[in-house]
Amino acid sequence: TCTKLRPAADEELPSAYIEEFRSAIDYEVSKYVGEAYPKGVSAVYCTNGKDLEEPGADFGLAVVISAARRSP
Repeated sequence: TCTKLRPAADEELPSAYIEEFRSAIDYEVSKYVGEAYPKGVSAVYCTNGKDLEEPGADFGLAVVISAARRSP
């Protein structure tokens, strides 16, 4: 159980270049999850190369989808 939330520190955030890709993928994944898993949630995280600022460099993004169903 998560008990304490905090905003990400600036050094934890991806560069503007990477964030452009991450947010575009997040938008499309959110649309997909909303259609395929009405009670699901999703997130897209930068896993590698978050500080890159220019085209041509490799970076990694991870997509997480959770659509667990629990019985009361």
